[in-house]
Parts: sequence; C-alpha cells; structure tokens
Amino acid sequence: MKILVIGEKNWHGRWVEGTYEAFQKVADADIFFYKEESRNVFFRGCNFLRRKIRVFDALYSRIFNIRRKIIQLVKRNNYDMVFILKGGDIQEEILADIKKHVPLLANWWVDDPFNKDANQNLYKYYDFFFIFDSYYIPKIQKLGVRHVHWLPCAFNPASYFPGEVNPKYVTDLAFVASYFPPREELFIHLKNEKLDISIWGPGWEKSPLEKFFQMYPNSLKGINLPNSEAASLYRSAKICLNLNHNHSKIDGINQRMLEIIACGGFQICDFRDGFSSIFEDKKEIVYFRKPEEIPGLIDFYLKNEDLRKSIVQKGLKKVNEEHSFDARVKEVLRIVSG
Repeated sequence: MKILVIGEKNWHGRWVEGTYEAFQKVADADIFFYKEESRNVFFRGCNFLRRKIRVFDALYSRIFNIRRKIIQLVKRNNYDMVFILKGGDIQEEILADIKKHVPLLANWWVDDPFNKDANQNLYKYYDFFFIFDSYYIPKIQKLGVRHVHWLPCAFNPASYFPGEVNPKYVTDLAFVASYFPPREELFIHLKNEKLDISIWGPGWEKSPLEKFFQMYPNSLKGINLPNSEAASLYRSAKICLNLNHNHSKIDGINQRMLEIIACGGFQICDFRDGFSSIFEDKKEIVYFRKPEEIPGLIDFYLKNEDLRKSIVQKGLKKVNEEHSFDARVKEVLRIVSG
C-alpha cells in the first residue's frame, strides 16, 4: 500500500513523525508537513486570531501554497491512502481535492474532536476516522462518518526505552508537563517535607501553589526538557506522576503514560473507567481515583521498592507488546483493508 502521512512537524512528542516511521516499515510511505518549524513564527503570530476568525487558516494555507503542494504530491504518486493526523485547521477544499484522487482518506485524532479549535465540517470527508477515546465514537458517527474506530495514543520505542539511572535526575517524585490549573491537584495534598520533587514545564513559576512551593522550594527544575532528557528522568525517578487532560473520558490515555512505562518508570496516574482494560491497576501501573489518595500512594510505594520493580516489569512487557506506533499502524492497515 502506498500512503501519504500529513501532519504538523514536532507536534506533541513527534506524534506525526512516529506514525510515519511506523508506516515506513510496512508500506510505501511519504510524509508532508503542512506546518513546519520554519513557519512557526508566522503561525504563532496569527494563532490567537485564527481561533477567533477562521479565515486565518485559509490565509496561512495560501501564503505557503499548502493546497497546491499537497495536490501535486497526490497526483504524482497515486497513493492508496492519505492519512492525516488531526489536521483540524486543514482547509475543507484541500480535503475535497484529495478525495478526487485518492481511494481512502483517513484521520487519527488525539484530542477532543468537538473543542473550539476543531472543525466538524471536515469529518464527512474521511472514509475512516480513528479517535483516541471511544467516548467520542457515537458523536462522530452522528456527523455521517461511517467507519469510526478507537485508536489510543502510542509511543516510539526508539526514543523511550529502559536505560541507566542518570544521577542528574534522581528524585523521589517527578512530573513533566506545562502548568494547567487541574494539574495543581497532583501536589496540593503533599505534606511530607522530606520528599525530593522535580517538576519540569513552563508556567509553574506563575501558578498559585504558594504553600506548596514554600514547602518544596527546590521543586521547580526548568521550563524545557527535551524528549531524550525526559526519558532519562522517567528512568531515574522513583515515582513519576501523570495526569490526563479532561478530554480523556473513558479510555483516552495520554502519550506520557506510555512513555513513562516504556522507559521503565514507575507511574502513579489518574483513573478513567476504561483505563483498567489497558493497564491493570497495581500490577502494571498505579491509579488514583481522588487526589487525596496521592500522598498515601507515594508513601507506600517509596517504602516498597521490590513492588515498584514488579509493577514496572509487567507494565514494560505490556507497553512493548501492544502500544507502540508499529502496533497502531498495523491496526490501521488491518481495519482499512477490512
């Protein structure tokens, strides 16, 4: 099968690149970035206006000849499928043109497909729509999309794998993500002043967690942590915290959950009803149902290293068997070849 992958460069843990590399192993695949780093200055400049006035999407597309480049590529290569990753701001006319030249048009959407930045008018063009959380399947089907399938996030084994502990990142508790108000719940109940905590990500220095930062004045470690360094942190921390976005409703695990486990990291994560079918609680991961449970879980597992190691090993086996980009791409090809 000949496939064109379309997405945004370096978007959220190189999701697009990871998908393309997996397709390369099993198909004749090309890639097209409709947003590249070289264009980011322009994109950031009009991003706020874009959300208010959708014409800025069209302006961006016309300035960089996105439509012409994609259609030329499609006409020249006779693809069997164009596979778009999210692409909520791709112009409707581009999708209509692609449909004229390609038998299959598919999308993999990792986000709320009904948020303010999404354009539901685009979904009708897709022959197959893959969504990261099964909660959204009935709603997408109501828009006239016939083939809607659950396809959760994935990880790249080339970037996230077990390795040596890095003394630079040894800590009791680690968290990597930008500040977002719901993420405060991970820390507001912590009272053990002896905990060594490492928080990486922008925005935390302006968060209202004054009492927390008075208790843990050295917890903020930096704004940016490259993927390779994040992997090193996951390997070296005794416990990694994780919190899924509120657009995860049933089984929409985030990419970070998989990356932590793939690095051999021990993880305490928030729970959704569908998560236990992906990783089993207290056997492959540890979930909390309420934020108030976090301090007790941290205290218990810091004292039980052998139990942490057992959970890590079982989670590592599961993530490598079932949750790589290779596994996701094989599932896509199985479904579209139906």
